[in-house]
Amino acid sequence: MLAACVTLTFAVRTVVFAVYWSDPAHHEQPLAGWMTPRYIARSWHVPPQVVPQALGLGAAQNHPEPLEKLARDAGIALPEAIARVEAAIAKVQTWMDGAAKP
Repeated sequence: MLAACVTLTFAVRTVVFAVYWSDPAHHEQPLAGWMTPRYIARSWHVPPQVVPQALGLGAAQNHPEPLEKLARDAGIALPEAIARVEAAIAKVQTWMDGAAKP
């Protein structure tokens, strides 16, 4: 019974996740302070370490905090943090576009 409940929980979670990210409205959303590095990575299709690296934080660590807190921890204002992350995303996407072309 417990195994069935756990399986059902993960199945529902997977379906909700797939439905949410299949909606184009959730892709490439403007950056905001509430977003986590993982959310930004999924929305912009970049590796999750892009955000912490752009803010000068340890990229190897998991950073579940929102961008606003990460910016505060890095000692920079949120608008500056957003600008840095946007620049890093653009750089990665340019690199990925170049790598994808024959």
